[in-house]
Amino acid sequence: MYEVTCAVRELPDTVRFLLAAAVVVALAAAGGALAARGGQPRVLGEILAGLLLGPLGLATVAPAAVEWLRLPDTATAVRALADLGIALFAYLIGYELRTAGRPRSSAVLTVTAGAVVVPVLAGLAVAPVIRPVVGAAGVPGGVFAGFLALVCAVTALPVLARLLPDVELAGTTCGRLALTVAACTDALVWAGLTVLLAVAGRGSVPVPAWAVVAALFGLVVVALAVLRPVVRWVARRSAVAGAGPAVVPLIVVSVALFAAVTHGAGLHAAPGALLAGVVMPRVPAVERANQHLEATTSAVLLPLYFGSIGLAMPLGALSGGRAEVVCFALLLAVMTVAKAGGAWLGALPCGLPAADRLRLGVLLNCRGVTEVVVLTIGFERHIVGAAGFATLLLVTLAGVAVVAPVCRRLPGAVRNVSPGPHRGDQVQRTGFGR
Repeated sequence: MYEVTCAVRELPDTVRFLLAAAVVVALAAAGGALAARGGQPRVLGEILAGLLLGPLGLATVAPAAVEWLRLPDTATAVRALADLGIALFAYLIGYELRTAGRPRSSAVLTVTAGAVVVPVLAGLAVAPVIRPVVGAAGVPGGVFAGFLALVCAVTALPVLARLLPDVELAGTTCGRLALTVAACTDALVWAGLTVLLAVAGRGSVPVPAWAVVAALFGLVVVALAVLRPVVRWVARRSAVAGAGPAVVPLIVVSVALFAAVTHGAGLHAAPGALLAGVVMPRVPAVERANQHLEATTSAVLLPLYFGSIGLAMPLGALSGGRAEVVCFALLLAVMTVAKAGGAWLGALPCGLPAADRLRLGVLLNCRGVTEVVVLTIGFERHIVGAAGFATLLLVTLAGVAVVAPVCRRLPGAVRNVSPGPHRGDQVQRTGFGR
């Protein structure tokens, strides 16, 4: 193995990058297939496969096997392509935020309030206890507490959209309500994260707060006044000319520019890409373009992102000490119970059966890629340390792993018999099922 590693290190940078991409994507595909065979979301296996390249896997037990992957040039090239994948992922989430189902507004309001407020309070309460282990060195207590509160509140709309058909809840009242609450929660978490990074000065570059606000305001104006009309015009021209794929380059350019603005403003690329998805017009040409983008992003770019996370984690990030085990157990219990309990309390005034209230709390514990992206931002901005990042990743994976089995064991849900199609079903057909 050592001889093979040395031979690979002598190859040109481009060859090493292509080999690294092949290895990472193949591992992710295998992990996703194994997870699907076990009745779990594919993304669970893909994330685990990516982490196998880091201190939680091969980098510890067989360092020579992945040493060449961790070379600076190779890891940087993988991460650069992965960043594009995260921008496209955030764009597709933003697009989905307006395509979830539309249960009655009072139910959405109360359940969202419960599913956000209770986890946020739980995160704020537990933050002082775990900050010495999970927090980065020197991070202010308020910044860490605010970040952990957002982490506890996350529900991943893409994972939930794919999971509902697997547990036979697509088209049910509970399923559509969960989708809409997840969309509202995602929007609130991303908004809160943007504010936290700006106020705490934890951006990628030191930028004054007024410049961040100005950049965001200008981006919103450009999105509404320029992007939407241009996309609509191109979509109409494409429909007339029969050249639907012409919309794909326009979307990619828009996402890249919006992501560059928010990253350059000291935040992160994701909020800008998310905004591009929120304002993108809902027209057939864009729907078709998103299908092309979703296929490439889910099969290639996101696996590279998971691999880049594993490669970027320092060796020895998770020692398995008593303090880390205690933090893992505490966080898993607090995050799961707070999210499920908050959703259950919020659903009390809605008239849902007790089984559906419990099922709703379980479904909203889906975290997946959204949680991983938020955690990565916290790690890169030195809010959580390496050990804390690894611990929170394991909490996320453990939480996602129990959602489907628990839902399958609950009593059957009552299907919604309202006539006519629902926009919530659209998410099941065309959503970004991660």
